[in-house]
Amino acid sequence: MAAAPARKKEAVLMLGAGGTGMRNLAFLLREGGAPVFAADANQNAAQKIAALRGTTVIGEAEAHARIADVNLVVYSDALPQDHGLLEAARAGGKHVLSYHEMVARLAGGKKLVAVAGTHGKSSTAAMLARILIDADLDPTVLLGADVLEWQGRGARAGKGAFFVVEADEYRNHFLSYTPAHVVITSIDFDHPDYFSSLAAVRQSFSAFLRRLAPGGSVVTLPAVKAAHPDLPWPNTTQVAARERLVLRVPGDHMLDNAALAKAMAVTLGVPAQAATASLENFVGLSRRAEIIGDFKGMIIVSDYGHHPTAIAATYAALRGHYPGKRIAVLFEPHTVSRLAALPDEFAASLAATDGVVLAPVFIPPGREQETQEAATLLAFLAEKLQKKKVYAHILPSYDGLPSTLTELAHDFDVVVAFTAGVLDEHLRRLVSKG
Repeated sequence: MAAAPARKKEAVLMLGAGGTGMRNLAFLLREGGAPVFAADANQNAAQKIAALRGTTVIGEAEAHARIADVNLVVYSDALPQDHGLLEAARAGGKHVLSYHEMVARLAGGKKLVAVAGTHGKSSTAAMLARILIDADLDPTVLLGADVLEWQGRGARAGKGAFFVVEADEYRNHFLSYTPAHVVITSIDFDHPDYFSSLAAVRQSFSAFLRRLAPGGSVVTLPAVKAAHPDLPWPNTTQVAARERLVLRVPGDHMLDNAALAKAMAVTLGVPAQAATASLENFVGLSRRAEIIGDFKGMIIVSDYGHHPTAIAATYAALRGHYPGKRIAVLFEPHTVSRLAALPDEFAASLAATDGVVLAPVFIPPGREQETQEAATLLAFLAEKLQKKKVYAHILPSYDGLPSTLTELAHDFDVVVAFTAGVLDEHLRRLVSKG
C-alpha cells in the first residue's frame, strides 16, 4: 500500500522580519518545509532577509495582498500592535503570533534549553550549541545573534532532542516558554522603558524560573545566586565556577559564559573533557567583540554592548587582548530611555577608556519625537566624561564618521564600537577587510 503523501506545511507571513532573531526564525521555518514570505520596511533589513535560502522577500504593499493567502502571520515585537498589517491579519481571522509565541510553538516536542540573562545570553547559548553539535546531539538552535561559522546565521535545524534558544526577559517575552532546562547568566537592571526597577526585573526572572518543567535543571553563576537568593531556585540548581580555559574569545565574562555552557552540557550528558575541547574551538559571534576590519591602520571592533556592565566587561577584555595599545570607544547609545535611566553608570564605564566618541542615540522607528531629548542627554553624558578628564567628542551625524575615524587614527590603535543600532552598518561600509 502506497504511503500517504506528506502534508504540505502552511505558508507563513513574517512581518518586521529583518531583525536577527526573526531572520533566524525564518530560516528554521523554511528548513521545516514551510513556504516563508518575509517583509520589512527597512531596505537594509530586506537585503539581509534576501540572503536566506528559500525565503521570499516581499514589500509591505505585497504583504497586504499576501495576508489573504496565508493562515499564519508571525510578527516582530518591534512592530506596534496597531500596525496596519497586523490589524488586517486579525481582521481577516488569521492566526497571529509574536516571535516568542512562534518559537514556543516550534519547540513543541523538543526539550527546550532556555538561556536567559541580562548579559551574555547569545554567547552562552552559542557555546552550548557548539558543545552539543560536537557531541553529535544534533540540537536545533535559535539565537538573537549570528554565529561566525554558520554562514551569517544564528540558527540551525537539528533532529536531536534539544532545542537551544536565547530567552529574552524584555516585556516578559521568555514567559512564553516552558523550558526543560534553564541557564541564567546574569540579572541586572535594564530595559527601563518596560521595567521600573531591578525589583521588577527580579519578579520576571522569578516567574520564569517557576515555568521550569518538573525535574528540569538550572545553571547559574555563584555571584548571580548570591545576589538574588530569594528567587525560586529549584533544588536542581547548579552554580558553575569559572575555569581558566584557553578561549579564542577574550575576557573574563567569556570565561563565565563558557562555565555556564559547560555545566549545562554536562547536565545534558556531554563528558566534561569533550565540552572543554569544544569551547576552546569556539570562534564567536557576529558583533560580539568582532574585528570587522581596519581603517587607516586602526583595528575596528564591533560589539553589541549597550548596557554599562556589558561595555565595561568587553572593554576590559580588549584591554587584556591588546596590551599596550590605545583603545578608543565609539558609543551609540541604544534608546533614550536607557541613557536617561543610567547616566552615571554609563559615565563610569566609559571613564575607564582611553577616549570616547558619542554617536547619535539610536531612536527606534516611531519615536522620532525623542530626538531633542536624545541630544540633551548626549551632551549631558559628554559633560560628565569631560569632568572625569576623559576625551569625549560628540558625532552629530554619521556624515562625519569618516573624518572622525581619520582623526582617531592619529592617536589610537584600536576602536571598539558599542552599537546595538545602526553604527555597525556605517562602519562596515568604511573599513578595509583584512
